[in-house]
Amino acid sequence: DGDVAIMMVEAEATEKTIQLVKDGAEAPTEEIVAAGLEAAKPFIKTLCKAQSDLASKAAKPEGDFPVFLDYQDDVLDALAKAVTPELKQALTIAGKQERETELDRVKEIAAEKLLPEFEGREKEISAAYRALTKKLVRERVIKDKVRIDGR
Repeated sequence: DGDVAIMMVEAEATEKTIQLVKDGAEAPTEEIVAAGLEAAKPFIKTLCKAQSDLASKAAKPEGDFPVFLDYQDDVLDALAKAVTPELKQALTIAGKQERETELDRVKEIAAEKLLPEFEGREKEISAAYRALTKKLVRERVIKDKVRIDGR
């Protein structure tokens, strides 16, 4: 039908609007705002068509972009085998200071266990530790419906 549907309206006023209304200026009613939106529809339709035309002429094809992680799977797998139980336990501590202290201790254990096997890859171990921590926090929130702070 060619009608332009407006799904969301973001209204913003200038800094002086509140003062103008306080000084007696009439605030816009819902009817005035609705009339303004109706008046804007032909212009919005024109802009949407122009954007669509431009995209069809200038858009680049979608493609897959490689993801370069800060760690390799072998480090993540070894880390998961080495410290997952301790890390899960540390993430159940509700107090932030206590939890952070325990997470630091678990990270040190991870480094001690993995450094001999992954010498020179300390940054990968650290990045994999962050990724594993994030994964376990997410799992806990989704499966157990408990946030990291215990709520």
